[in-house]
Amino acid sequence: MKKDTDQRSEQPQDSLPAPGKFLTFLLENEKYGLAIESVKEIIRMQKTRPVPHFPDYLKGVISLRGHILALMDLRTRFSLPDAEYTDRTCIIVVSAKDKEIGLIVDTVADVTEFSSENLEPPPSITRSETSQYVRAMGKADDEVIIVLDLVQILAEDDLNLV
Repeated sequence: MKKDTDQRSEQPQDSLPAPGKFLTFLLENEKYGLAIESVKEIIRMQKTRPVPHFPDYLKGVISLRGHILALMDLRTRFSLPDAEYTDRTCIIVVSAKDKEIGLIVDTVADVTEFSSENLEPPPSITRSETSQYVRAMGKADDEVIIVLDLVQILAEDDLNLV
């Protein structure tokens, strides 16, 4: 039986995201994208309440219109260097598996539309810890945008915590 850890590089091309609109954002000057249908809203960074025994990348919770929302710092999740939150830091509220979570990003860029011709599988040679989160590579003009797999980012253990 094959281990799930190698599954990302062997997925067939039909596992690419559907063409459409993607919200793009920056982390460490690299542009990433999420399928727009998973995005509920974008809000300014807020003061967070830490929660004991959360993993490092789950920064705590906020109250959003009376509901408690857990926050995941994507920099920490992707093992990128820490950076201070600024007035450009945003929380992207996303929904996956009937749960909502806020993703902390450096800044939101724009909405980009990808046709099926502009979406390619990630290179099979990438084997880093974070490559499991990459669903596709999107081409827009002279840019390559890393399209993320939200379900992989929000591992089942994380969803059970929130």
